[in-house]
Amino acid sequence: MTAVPLASSNLERRYRAGSSHEIVAVRDVSLEISSGSFVALVGASGSGKSTLLALLGALDRPTSGTVRVGDQELSGCSDVELARLRRRMGFVFQSESLIPRLPAWENVSYPLVAQGIGEPSRRQLAESLLDRIGLASRFEALPEELSGGEQQRVAVARALVGSPEVLLADEPTSHLDAESAERTCALFREVHSQGTTVVVATHDPELVESATRVVTLEAGRVIDDQDGRDDGPEETVQDAATIR
Repeated sequence: MTAVPLASSNLERRYRAGSSHEIVAVRDVSLEISSGSFVALVGASGSGKSTLLALLGALDRPTSGTVRVGDQELSGCSDVELARLRRRMGFVFQSESLIPRLPAWENVSYPLVAQGIGEPSRRQLAESLLDRIGLASRFEALPEELSGGEQQRVAVARALVGSPEVLLADEPTSHLDAESAERTCALFREVHSQGTTVVVATHDPELVESATRVVTLEAGRVIDDQDGRDDGPEETVQDAATIR
């Protein structure tokens, strides 16, 4: 897998709240995220983490400043070009955003439909991922039959099914019990060890400890930027299961 760098320069995102009030969600953020990094964005609720993730993932356009994904500067991209770029990324949102009429395996494999991958291969890939996150028994379950935590894990599996070059995740363990959160953290470490660039907004200490870099935001600004753990032998999902 070819890892992809991300960068922002003097990034700002402002919103109108009423006729006279303006909210500045991201203020003058300049970041260089190297290929294959595992970056944790931390800070209080409302500090700008989710907005910054959306900007880096081409899900929103900045009010000013620039975002670059690989060698592509996003401000000059059409909507079609941005959609093509997003297909190289995996996204995990705070709201699970599953398709209600589709069972778990089809939700997981849905991004593969646009790639022309046939149903047998899609089922196999979905089954493998659902097993790795502890949901093999929920293969055919509809979203309404899943708990909130199970829906979140299905969303994580969906983000990973296409082997994305970049994984952007917004509080991916916030609705999970301890065991499920541990599995998810181990899975993130595993995909990072395989070359994926990972950027995650989180309050989870284990995810923060997993990161190779920790960026702290406050009121939309970066106030601290430090190296995280040293890269070394990676714990896999199977390792985590053994520890439990």
